Amino acid sequence: MDASLLSVLSAVLQTYASLLGIIGMFLVFLRQNKDSRVRDLDTRLRAKIDSLIDFVNREIAPAYDNEPRIRVDSQNCDEALEAIVEYKAARKNEIPRIGTEDIKRLLILWTLVERERKDMLQLRNESQALSKRPIMPNRSFLFFVSFFALELLLGFSGVLFVMFEHSLQYTVTVIIVIVAMVGLVPLGNLLYRIR
Repeated sequence: MDASLLSVLSAVLQTYASLLGIIGMFLVFLRQNKDSRVRDLDTRLRAKIDSLIDFVNREIAPAYDNEPRIRVDSQNCDEALEAIVEYKAARKNEIPRIGTEDIKRLLILWTLVERERKDMLQLRNESQALSKRPIMPNRSFLFFVSFFALELLLGFSGVLFVMFEHSLQYTVTVIIVIVAMVGLVPLGNLLYRIR
């Protein structure tokens, strides 16, 4: 058994195993970071929805007969946004019971509501797009994992060749070292594609 070949193979295997571990931990970190950003967007969106519904119920509802209020679960963003649209549509047919000088103020309030609703739609779309977007393209990740798994398999096979003193042990070791150097390509591609 050639100790120098074993040391070369063990260095290759150790390097690739370490790289897999580092990349795995980095991917976990990226996943947690993405989840944290999605949670932050959702929290901001719910706070804006609560604030807007409260604003409409406090500032706009008293201008109409029976003071109609928005009653909706603000945790369901789509439902809350739809309730705001329906509330505004229903108020178009009603005549506010305010003086003519307050009509201008009411129109400004409705403009503010519409602007806030559009901001909330943008936040919701951003949150949905972020949650659907993969950390990296699946093809790059599959290429990376396949190549590194192949290299580890070749490395362990090479160790067996050396341990049993097979006649191809030198050739297999050279092939493994060359493939290990070529492994920089999928690693570089993976690091480039990670978002």
